[in-house]
Amino acid sequence: MGPTFPFVFVDTTRTFGAQPFGFLVGLGVVIGEHYASKRAKAIGYDPALYRSFVFWEMFVGMFCAHAFDSIFYHPDALARNPLFLFKIFDGLSSFGGF
Repeated sequence: MGPTFPFVFVDTTRTFGAQPFGFLVGLGVVIGEHYASKRAKAIGYDPALYRSFVFWEMFVGMFCAHAFDSIFYHPDALARNPLFLFKIFDGLSSFGGF
């Protein structure tokens, strides 16, 4: 038998419904944006233009991640309700790609 990896079960009823993966992704986004904005300022980029870029990057990235999830993993839900495509917090694919 090969190596086994530890499994950690998180009871979300004790964490007020919070998922550790989502928290860690959010933390990674915040830390990454902090260091990227410091770098942008250091090399002379316009701070307002940089913030606009980050906003649109996150918005388009989240929408595309949900659209991919809807089209390829939940086509039945999309067929029943085409507006499901716009419920961006109802399933994401490649969320860690942010």
